[in-house]
Amino acid sequence: MSKETGNNREVNKVSVANTIWKYELRIDDYQIIDLPLNSEILKFDMQGDVPCIWVMLPDPNSEHYEVESRKFRIFGTGHIGIKEEMNKENYIGTAMHRQGGLVWHLFEIPLQ
Repeated sequence: MSKETGNNREVNKVSVANTIWKYELRIDDYQIIDLPLNSEILKFDMQGDVPCIWVMLPDPNSEHYEVESRKFRIFGTGHIGIKEEMNKENYIGTAMHRQGGLVWHLFEIPLQ
């Protein structure tokens, strides 16, 4: 936010920059989601029984923005994963489901 002065008063100018949107996921091995280019995943968590990601989007008021397909995989605790997919670089977050009775781990998998 920037401030300008004119006629002995301050006027706040707000520049629209980012917003946060929620995307619902499936508890499934692989899924592809189209997200706006340059968006950033902030959090993975459960909302009720639905796994979700919260994503910061650049300039959401733009009528035209490019999207990119991004691939995700959810693993349960104890599940075996391919090390090229289940590694720290691909890790997004962990979410508790049903008061911790189930625990899910989300990874972003490079598209090939």
